Amino acid sequence: GLTGEPLAWPPSPALLQERVQGALSRREIPTLSQRSERETLTTRFAHWFPEAELPGLLRALDPGLAGVPIMIQGEPGTGRSLAARYIHTFGSSQNADFIAVSCEGAKKPRDLFVQLATSEHEFEYASVFLADVHRLAPGLQHRVCDWIEFGLPREAGLGISAERLRWIVAVGPASEAVLLAPRLAQALAGLVLSDLLQALNHRHLRARGFD
Repeated sequence: GLTGEPLAWPPSPALLQERVQGALSRREIPTLSQRSERETLTTRFAHWFPEAELPGLLRALDPGLAGVPIMIQGEPGTGRSLAARYIHTFGSSQNADFIAVSCEGAKKPRDLFVQLATSEHEFEYASVFLADVHRLAPGLQHRVCDWIEFGLPREAGLGISAERLRWIVAVGPASEAVLLAPRLAQALAGLVLSDLLQALNHRHLRARGFD
């Protein structure tokens, strides 16, 4: 995720060593608690999705695409929030907060804003995970689309600019995803993970001795 610097070819050994040491000194070194959290998350993810290939996962982890919204499709309980947190942890800046927001029962923007401001956020970046956004009324879905495209309004109380905010949205399976407003679906079409249910079923089959 560091800014690239072109060098004349072939670079001198001294210049190359200087640039490498400079890049290493600018890398963010995780704390012990962060490293422990990452190890735990990696273990959980490997347990839930053993040998599973999730389309779009590597692209979602690309630091160059950290600003692209993500849509995770699957039934509740199939690891959608786990996948969202994994993407946030390994595809975002270390100085970033993960904010989970449930869309269940939300009728007005304020119902979502209250969840965004439930705690003090002192991070420069944030990932907002919206669970079951397809259950929102069409009008509220269009408001969410505005937030994704243009940033959260001031009344949301988050205080993080649009370019430092990443949206990760969970929707139901294909039979429920039709409830997603076309405009919002288009805004989320860049990165889609849609095989969570299939990957989880594959894990259960392997556990029972089937391949």
